[in-house]
Amino acid sequence: MSAEYQRLEAEASEVQQQIQGFVDSCGQMAPADFQKLEAEMGRLHLKLAGLREGLGLLKLVGARKMQDQAAKFARSQSKPFDSQGLRTKKVQLRGGVTVTLNITYYHRCTCPDKAKKRGRRGMYPMLMLLGIADGFTAGVRQRMMRCAALLGSYEEAVQMLADEGIRICVNTLCRVIAGMGKMLARLTSLGSVKVSGNVAGRRIVVTTDGGRVRLRERRQGRTEKLLYVSEDFNISAHR
Repeated sequence: MSAEYQRLEAEASEVQQQIQGFVDSCGQMAPADFQKLEAEMGRLHLKLAGLREGLGLLKLVGARKMQDQAAKFARSQSKPFDSQGLRTKKVQLRGGVTVTLNITYYHRCTCPDKAKKRGRRGMYPMLMLLGIADGFTAGVRQRMMRCAALLGSYEEAVQMLADEGIRICVNTLCRVIAGMGKMLARLTSLGSVKVSGNVAGRRIVVTTDGGRVRLRERRQGRTEKLLYVSEDFNISAHR
């Protein structure tokens, strides 16, 4: 067992004991204290889920089968990639849990010194196969996108994510969302993403409301000012 696995295992055992302690204390608890208990139990269960996911992730990364798949994926690229050895990567899971992985880094350059200078040409096949990007698992990124889409601002989304143990800044949230958008656009152009159903025989209605689109207009003065106009697109299909 690695030191990282032992750390997560010990922390999971501690959280489990805390949960059991809260359950045992309910017999002597005042009714008014139950709301605090509910919030604390929710936080602990989220953290426990993240810790157990981290334990599973460490086992998966250390498995020979997974390592062989990552090496095969690197060899299958259109351009050659060479192994640069093991490197550490931190990944954020649910409940504010962070796990450090030791995984193989591949680069277009065979020389390690040149690989450090040209970092953009490298990749971690293990992370790509697991759907991990920007230091977040696919599930965490999905939650980030959902909060950003449903709430009124990125600031509100960051606050809600913090309540769930996912502590990020607005810039990080914007970067993750932009990366997911580019990935979906690329997959769509390649035909990897397909939409179920069709609109054959239906009337398509497009409406606009809300949102902000930046328009540049010429005005008197030394500089051009920006005018903000609401533009949110809504598309629905009717028979």
